[in-house]
Amino acid sequence: MRYSALPIIQTKSGTPYISIFDININIDDFEYRIVRYKGERLDFLADKFYGSGEYWWVLALANNILNPLSFDLDYLAVITNLDAFLNYIQVNSK
Repeated sequence: MRYSALPIIQTKSGTPYISIFDININIDDFEYRIVRYKGERLDFLADKFYGSGEYWWVLALANNILNPLSFDLDYLAVITNLDAFLNYIQVNSK
């Protein structure tokens, strides 16, 4: 399963979510564009925008999606400078 290797954590209220990184992202610190979300899987969208479905987590992190299997958004922020974003993650992740 595409997201099965990620650790599952629970919020204080007991809602499960998938942990991607122990890092907070402020989307306004990066170049991005807004696209209408039509229910596609994040890995399909990552392939469309970044050339590889392996970058699904970039979309999840940029949009504060806690569970990539269940989220409700009308629009997604798509990071336009993937290299800068990946560098930021590498430098700042714990």
